[in-house]
Amino acid sequence: MMLGVRSFLQIPCFCLSRTCLAPIRFFSSPSPDPALFEFTSSRWLFDEAAHLAPRCVSFNVDALKDAACQAAQAARCISFTKIAEGYFNKVYAIGLDTGAEVIARIPHPLAGPPRHIIASEVATMDYVRNILHLPVPRVLSWSASSDRVGSAYIIMEKAEGIPLRDHMHSRPAALNFRKLITGVAHMELQCLCAIFSQYGSLYYKEDVSPELQELPLYTEHSQIKNGADRFRIGPSTQRVFWCGDRESMDLDRGPWRLPEDFMAAAARAEIQWITAHARPRAYIDYERTDDPPAAHIDLLERYIRAVKALGITPAYHPIFRPTIWHPDLNVGNLMTSPETGRLIELRGLIDWQHACIIPACMHPKVPRAFAYVGDRITIPDDDDTTMPKLPDNFDSLPPDIKPQVKWELDLAKIHKAYLVLADRYPLRRHIAQMPHREVMLTLYKVAGRCWAEAYSQLRFWLATLQTEWPGSEECPIGFTEEIVEAFKTFRSQLMYAVECEGVMEELGCESDGEMEGATQEEVDAARARCAEAAAKWDQSFRGGPFPIRTGSAASLSSTE
Repeated sequence: MMLGVRSFLQIPCFCLSRTCLAPIRFFSSPSPDPALFEFTSSRWLFDEAAHLAPRCVSFNVDALKDAACQAAQAARCISFTKIAEGYFNKVYAIGLDTGAEVIARIPHPLAGPPRHIIASEVATMDYVRNILHLPVPRVLSWSASSDRVGSAYIIMEKAEGIPLRDHMHSRPAALNFRKLITGVAHMELQCLCAIFSQYGSLYYKEDVSPELQELPLYTEHSQIKNGADRFRIGPSTQRVFWCGDRESMDLDRGPWRLPEDFMAAAARAEIQWITAHARPRAYIDYERTDDPPAAHIDLLERYIRAVKALGITPAYHPIFRPTIWHPDLNVGNLMTSPETGRLIELRGLIDWQHACIIPACMHPKVPRAFAYVGDRITIPDDDDTTMPKLPDNFDSLPPDIKPQVKWELDLAKIHKAYLVLADRYPLRRHIAQMPHREVMLTLYKVAGRCWAEAYSQLRFWLATLQTEWPGSEECPIGFTEEIVEAFKTFRSQLMYAVECEGVMEELGCESDGEMEGATQEEVDAARARCAEAAAKWDQSFRGGPFPIRTGSAASLSSTE
């Protein structure tokens, strides 16, 4: 989906086993249920086979059970259940005869190459648990190869508590979030105390190249010193460097010493991919334009020039210090106390896949779990500590709308409470005052997705930066009359996007036709409604073609 459109315990250090070294004792069992390997959480209106294929996995269930038993010192496995699946992984609960339950994660092909993705995730979990003392599950065993189980895997202890999402079924009382918000903010601050020497991703020392092994883990300014003998910084595991054809390309994936090189790397990778693979489009929609590859490359080169010209402060400056934090702290990854109607307490952080060391100023101001994304409540400016209030027209709203507005008010209060608490720390306040922070962050995010869906966004935000360019030197972006056109086109595309999202909301699907948890009957009915809506769609009035069509799966590999 487009940016800018609505969306709604410390233990002693230990040695992780990469694989179980004892001989495998295979437990024979009936043929496993195919649903263990297939993606069963969603259906698609179109191109279903193409969407499902990269979300399917194949592995030896008995071998994975045996690995779990050896890792947890159990004699046998008594249950094996798929409990979750997402874009990048499947998650299984393995019950053991000791009474314990462990978790196994198998990555989808979409996750990226296990030699980097799995190796970095395990090292990151080890680091944040044992060096930074964050409540993260202990990894028991892992493998980045498919030799034994038939797939890479991670076996870990089960996280304590329940996901925050389980507390969100009823109206979230902001006061009940006080201890949770405090706990997360303190952990973010703890992460900011570790100042690394480069930008990239964490690995065990032996898992990076010899030349990277010779480089220090931290800068001399880091308050954290432990772990310098065990961990190193290696290539970034960010998706922008590994998705689709990029996995086989010779890209600069880091690590990088200078912040400006980090900021430009995604754009350079996008230029390489466009040069090698992009072709004129067969169709356009509210995310994809008909602008030729050369136009995309031109915008990306303007962005790189802007990054260089801004003279970004060296990496040792506080706001650009290389730091690590959770890559996506959403309501599913934040484990909390199970009691309802009481203060919610933090129990753990799960899913560190694709975590990276990035400039401190690029971490989200508010974790996604606490971020308010509605449009009915106004959140006061950062320097205003007052809490959000009901809109002035609340009393005149229809009765059926008022409960939703009150719900959104509580979410907005949670958002503001995190900002107020986190901004008590000097570094956070310093970051909040960084000129053009939001523009630069957005530019970085969209530069790596320019061809797939973000050409108009990149042009709009470059135009915005040019209008706000600091100092007296000429802006290197170099737009002339394109500025007016960039703003006009982006506004039109936003209006078109709203029309498209209205259709998708009516059909109950995402932009690629995904219907989460849908039955066959529901999919058939939605396909019929989709065909009817497509027949009635007025392209000239709506601002563009009907948004859902065959070919939507192409975005999985960014090759369309």
